[in-house]
Amino acid sequence: MLGRACSQDKDCGPALLCVGADDEFEGSVGAPPGGMCTKACATDAECEAFDDLAVCGTVSEAPLTNAPPPMKPIPRVCLLGCALGSHGGVAKCHERRELACRPFAGPDSVQCNEDKSCPAGSFCFRDRCRELACGPRCNDDSDCKSDRFCDPFSGLCTEANPAAVPLGQECSDAPTSRTCGGGNCLVLFDDGVRQKGMCTQSCTLGHSCSEGEGACIVPRFSDYGVGDIAYCQPLCDCDADCRNPVDGCIEWSDPAFAAKFGRRGTCDIAPAGTTTLGCMGGGAGAPATDGGAGGAGEPASEGGAGGGGGAISEGGGGGTAAATSGGGGGTAAATSEGASGEGGRYTP
Repeated sequence: MLGRACSQDKDCGPALLCVGADDEFEGSVGAPPGGMCTKACATDAECEAFDDLAVCGTVSEAPLTNAPPPMKPIPRVCLLGCALGSHGGVAKCHERRELACRPFAGPDSVQCNEDKSCPAGSFCFRDRCRELACGPRCNDDSDCKSDRFCDPFSGLCTEANPAAVPLGQECSDAPTSRTCGGGNCLVLFDDGVRQKGMCTQSCTLGHSCSEGEGACIVPRFSDYGVGDIAYCQPLCDCDADCRNPVDGCIEWSDPAFAAKFGRRGTCDIAPAGTTTLGCMGGGAGAPATDGGAGGAGEPASEGGAGGGGGAISEGGGGGTAAATSGGGGGTAAATSEGASGEGGRYTP
């Protein structure tokens, strides 16, 4: 079955092959965490025999990049199709934590500036028409075989150990910034005012990430659910755990988070009046601010998430940091991968 975990071809059924957890994808550096049933392809039509929404994509495509297509052809493989959002709790990507639903530029992808200029079944994202599929996405080394390491940028398991991501650390806005190790820099704005930069990595929404230092709770899109591509938020037990000087350790508003992720809260800008988790027993006062950075909103060309606070379950529109103790309005973000849109927070 397309997208299933595998260790040998017979795990995949007829006509599909197993790219194992120790097998490099052709044209890529890295193996799929847990292995993946797939086959080589040149068009979506070749993949649709295995799944109506299947996409012929290339796993070497950097996650959500707006970089131009490569000059030479890159081998493509069939990827299981998916849709963003919770959709009534229906599982996606075979409920595999090491797959994430994210956009891919298909073989016939064209440049665009709005959805209506894209063919049916695709949408305009970062200047190209893209389709959604379940791509390999390790969240930390535990998703890889013991002799491999999780590459936080590609989501593949590599033989070389990538530079660690200093999760939550302040970072440069420049796309070429190297301050975030193997990850990327997410820059948060509120009403056009830069709030902070945050070293982070892509991850699968609803799971732990960055070697247990983070929780994957910052969605990239206003419609989101467990299994979608997202950003990793640093975890903490008290303020001193937070790398960014503008952050405090904000206690989970729901104890289910503490139970799931094993830490008392997350590092973020605390809204005015919020008591953060001090390290000497009592709480620390929040810095003077008009509100937390909150979830990042969609760029204007993509509809703008925005919205108010409050708990947001697995689906729904944009909003702000419900998982923490509130947050500012929906904000825009820019990363080393280009502008992005986020909204709300995942709740378990």
